Amino acid sequence: MGDNKLTINEKTGQFSVLALNVGSSSIKVTLYTLHKAAQDGVAEQDGTIDLSEGLSGGQPGLDSLFERLKARAEGKHLDAIGHRVVHGGSRYTEPQVVTPEVIAAIEEIGQIDPEHAPLALAGIYAATKAYPDVP
Repeated sequence: MGDNKLTINEKTGQFSVLALNVGSSSIKVTLYTLHKAAQDGVAEQDGTIDLSEGLSGGQPGLDSLFERLKARAEGKHLDAIGHRVVHGGSRYTEPQVVTPEVIAAIEEIGQIDPEHAPLALAGIYAATKAYPDVP
């Protein structure tokens, strides 16, 4: 995957990661906030916010999630968005930065995993639309 180093956001002094798991009947989502420990330069978890309550699955739930998130102060400064993709095929066996090539691979996998891959893609597309500059 390349360089996996965590870079603390200089504006906020923290690193905020939104973790998504999109299902057909529910969406599990948590916002993790890390801060840099001044004494040793190691990032430590500062807090988590579970944003899953009341979300239905699929596109309606995704639309509601990103509307609610953008209305919150915490949603204004995301540094990364992580997506749970059930099946990465033989090509992807560890975390990846979502690129057009990764999206194409998930689309291909959708032919053998039509239950999960389209939902993962819906989450990726919704997050990219809501936060186009956030990896």
